[in-house]
Amino acid sequence: MSNTNFFNKPEKEYIQLFGKLYKKRGFTNTLGQIFAILSYKANTPEEGLDQQEIARMIDRSVSTASRLLNKLVDMQYCNFIEQINENDRRERKYYMSKSINQIASRRFKFLIKESKELKNELISIQDEIPKNQQDNHEEISKHLEYLISQVEKLIEFYSRVLKLSKELFD
Repeated sequence: MSNTNFFNKPEKEYIQLFGKLYKKRGFTNTLGQIFAILSYKANTPEEGLDQQEIARMIDRSVSTASRLLNKLVDMQYCNFIEQINENDRRERKYYMSKSINQIASRRFKFLIKESKELKNELISIQDEIPKNQQDNHEEISKHLEYLISQVEKLIEFYSRVLKLSKELFD
C-alpha cells in the first residue's frame, strides 16, 4: 500500500485501484501503484520522479522501486531522463511515456502482431502434415483449423478496437 504521508484519501483510492487492476492482470499490486503515481504526478520529463521518491511513496525499498520502474520502462508505459543531482550523482527521473490512449494503441498493435505470429506458426504446423496422412492426423488437423479461425477473430477484434480508439481519441 502507498505511504499515507504522501497522498490524501481520493489519491490513495486511485492508487489502490490501479494496484488491484494490475494484480488482476497478473502483475504485482505495487507495479500498478507505481503506474498510477506516474500517470498522476509525472506526465512530463520536467515532472519526473526519482526512484527514492517513488520508493517512499509506495513504502518499499529503492531496489523494489527500481526493479518495477525498469519493468514499466520495458513495457513502454514510462520513460526516464538522466540528470546530475545536487550531489553530483547521476539519477533517473521517471515519467509517463505517452497518453493512456497511446499506451492502449501500442498494446493492441503488439497483440495484433503477436496473434499474427501465432497464426503463422499454427499454419506452419498444419502445413507440415503430409497430405497423404491427413486421415491419421484428423484430430490435430481439426484442432489447428479451429485455433487458426479463433486467432483470426482475435486479430479482427484487436484491429477494430485499435481503429475505434483512433477515431475516438484523434
